[in-house]
Amino acid sequence: MALSSPDKSKLKAQLRECFGKVVYTHKTHEKCADYLIALSKWIKFALIFLSAITTVGLLYAIFGELRWVKIICTGISFIMLALTLYTKEFNLDEKAEKHKIAALKLWNIRELYSSLLTDLDNLTLDEIVSRRDELQQTTLEIYEQSPRTDSKGYLKARKALKEDEELYFSEEELDELLPHYLRETKQ
Repeated sequence: MALSSPDKSKLKAQLRECFGKVVYTHKTHEKCADYLIALSKWIKFALIFLSAITTVGLLYAIFGELRWVKIICTGISFIMLALTLYTKEFNLDEKAEKHKIAALKLWNIRELYSSLLTDLDNLTLDEIVSRRDELQQTTLEIYEQSPRTDSKGYLKARKALKEDEELYFSEEELDELLPHYLRETKQ
């Protein structure tokens, strides 16, 4: 089927919107994973630190008979118990891994949308619609298997994409990554 200009414009607009949504979701999953990994590391460090304080305090309390040391050690033990229960209940490392897997799968979808937009002028309407439908179905399957993101992850993704421009390269940055014979800007 020949691609008329209005049909092409509508499809291109839809594909661009889908691309944008996938870009944001991909980056949000990355940021959620980063946050959960950092939180997990912080909690593990806190548990080790609190365990060391408790051990030293208990040894001192056993040999020193200071009541306040026993009270402080008991309080720290309760904090450790709360942190341990939190990590057991929410399994931060597992959630972070699921976000990383979702981000990796969405990265591929993002690149496929980008390629489809690049190839748009060389494809028929039927080919474009077919590829779009396949991408939407695959994206849906990824979303169904992915953990939910949160507003904190979205805000970090938004900052990364809009302010830090994590997704894009300048021509000079691209050239620095390419071998000399493929570079396009003058050095």
